[in-house]
Amino acid sequence: MRKIYAYIIFCFLNLALHAQVGGKYINSSFDLATSARIAALGSNFITVNDGDINVGITNPSFISPAMHQKFAFNFTNYYTVNYGTAAYSHTFDKFGSYVATLQYVNYGREPYTDENGNESGTFGASDYMLGLGWAKPIVDSMFFIGANFKNIFSNIDVYRSWSVAVDVAAGYTSPNKLFSASLMFRNIGFQIVKFHDSRELVPFQIDAGLSQKLAHAPFRLSLLLQHLERWDMQTEDAQRKEIDPTTGETKEKSNFTNFADNAMRHVVIGIEFIPVKRFYFDVGFNYNRRQDLMEESTPSTVGISWGFGLNFSKFQIGYARAKYHLSGSPNYITFQTKF
Repeated sequence: MRKIYAYIIFCFLNLALHAQVGGKYINSSFDLATSARIAALGSNFITVNDGDINVGITNPSFISPAMHQKFAFNFTNYYTVNYGTAAYSHTFDKFGSYVATLQYVNYGREPYTDENGNESGTFGASDYMLGLGWAKPIVDSMFFIGANFKNIFSNIDVYRSWSVAVDVAAGYTSPNKLFSASLMFRNIGFQIVKFHDSRELVPFQIDAGLSQKLAHAPFRLSLLLQHLERWDMQTEDAQRKEIDPTTGETKEKSNFTNFADNAMRHVVIGIEFIPVKRFYFDVGFNYNRRQDLMEESTPSTVGISWGFGLNFSKFQIGYARAKYHLSGSPNYITFQTKF
């Protein structure tokens, strides 16, 4: 039992990656980036309304007829964990546009051990999510509302959990399609079937974003604001201390430094370079990820992500890498096609 409980805590601390949010909630694994493009721009959602079905998986307000009959497959090698997504979109004239999604997270096998470390077999753990997203324009095809209904199933050895949640989002796209904005309330829900005696929380959060494609240059700029439901994104140590770059000594942070650090932890910046219609290259920077996971002595490029995509006549492919730690970077692979 102690091994199983320790494994539960490890999974959620490893996957949440949002400072004080980590370890408090169940099913945080489904807030990871689902596609190469989203991962490359540094976050787990984007506000680009261009018919990319992977955008509709995480931001239901931008599910659109441009995604009609598109399939998407995504796979991520996330250190020792593998996870992926399959999605299909269909539009009905009277009822709006839909995206059906299946996501999985496979944590692999872990050994049973007693208090002395003696092994006696192995056990597995995994998460699955079945989702159905819907969206419809409400004013002249510029304003959109959408929702994503999710059933989340988790198992750790013989223990089972079932949670339900809904994402609710509103979006806007300018008439010239260059500017988009979105506000989203994610994971409004609760756990129905519990792992054990206590009921765990679903990771509710509020996100917003803006994207602007330049009219006369091949760039799209993205600004994403995460966890607007809470101001404090710092860990306990980050609230009090910082390293002096000249002396290397630890000193107390000023109130202004604490304020600025907390404000930047909500911000994710992304740049998309689109020199031709069939190719894009993305770069993102996640300040919160960098502050939480970098080594002070060797910060390297932690918090920076990048990726590219190729659009062919029948299908699209994408690849991305996101630097989480010096120990390595996850690889994201995306494949998308249309019937």
